[in-house]
Amino acid sequence: MEALALECVTKSFASDVRGEARMVVHETSLTVAPGERLALIGPSGCGKSTLLRMILGLVVPDTGRVRVGGVEVTEATARLVRRRVGYVIQDGGLFPHLTAEENVTLVARLSVARFDIRARVRELAALARLPEALLARFPHALSGGERQRVGLVRALMLEPELLLLDEPLGALDPIVRARLQEDLRDAFRNLGKSVVFVTHDMAEAAYLADSIAVMHAGVIVQRGTMKELREAPKDSFVAEFVNAQRTLTEALR
Repeated sequence: MEALALECVTKSFASDVRGEARMVVHETSLTVAPGERLALIGPSGCGKSTLLRMILGLVVPDTGRVRVGGVEVTEATARLVRRRVGYVIQDGGLFPHLTAEENVTLVARLSVARFDIRARVRELAALARLPEALLARFPHALSGGERQRVGLVRALMLEPELLLLDEPLGALDPIVRARLQEDLRDAFRNLGKSVVFVTHDMAEAAYLADSIAVMHAGVIVQRGTMKELREAPKDSFVAEFVNAQRTLTEALR
């Protein structure tokens, strides 16, 4: 059974005052196996984040189905699905009026699950290389990289089966970003969870993922390894997209 399956999903949104529909995601299918790490890459506005929101049940597809761990995502099951999925967004998405630890433990404290919350925080802080002393700080007193580490700990708190990351490193400076890339790759390998990672950066995608799905104009146009995308692009867009970042991807050869 797949960890994640999207079957022929589509989505349109009203785009102007006349309410005319704009197709954001065309008929698209995607599967992620248990333990697989997939990077979803493409230009801004191509539908990547909309796909993630469909997985979480925050956006309802116009057609098609979404399943997480065999459970179809519907209005009735969306809350259950969200408890099985960890979600990390850019800058951590933390509540500013809560400390880092309060952000991390909020969902756990509201959950019916019973476990040693404090021990779990210590375990995950170590995994994310987040000094425990920072847990007492409010988000404004943390650096961008520290907020991302807090966001990762929060996402992992309830032992999710699937981890979604929506451009979590996009706003970080290159040094902090490189360190977090290393730590994320180690965390992904240690956890063994299924991961869908959205990014604009081809080198980052190749570094963190087992395979890469290239999205353009609401459609996944090709999926494969970095080597396959570079040596056998299926259309001119894939070739142009990979070639535009060739100076970065060459470093991975």
